[in-house]
Amino acid sequence: MPRVEFAVVEADATKYGANVLALKFARQFYGVDAVVSNLLTHRGYSTDRMAPDVGAFSFLDPAGAIAAQGVLFLGVVQLGKFGYSEIRSFAKRVIEAVAEVAPESVEVALTLHGTGYGLDEIESCLSEYNGCLDAL
Repeated sequence: MPRVEFAVVEADATKYGANVLALKFARQFYGVDAVVSNLLTHRGYSTDRMAPDVGAFSFLDPAGAIAAQGVLFLGVVQLGKFGYSEIRSFAKRVIEAVAEVAPESVEVALTLHGTGYGLDEIESCLSEYNGCLDAL
């Protein structure tokens, strides 16, 4: 099995040059997904392309709007229902989706969820980490 590394990086997600930047779509845009959606709209994408149903995803070429080579939007439940278990499922589904649409990817970036609406940042980070492990 290839070596897998995890890192927590404090950076502007729009300027981080991962192969794929994975973002949630929680029935509307918030935070980084709102910023990226706005940047992609200016590149000609409709917001419908960035608003998949729960469990579905869209994979887009950001055309230079962000540093990542690709952006994946994954539909999730409403933000108020997006807890630790859902974060874990989100991370698992992200890795599965990237394996499907961009299997050559070496680096996938996920933003930390929950800190802006009352979840503990360490528990949120561990939920994402464990979701990635579940997929692997």
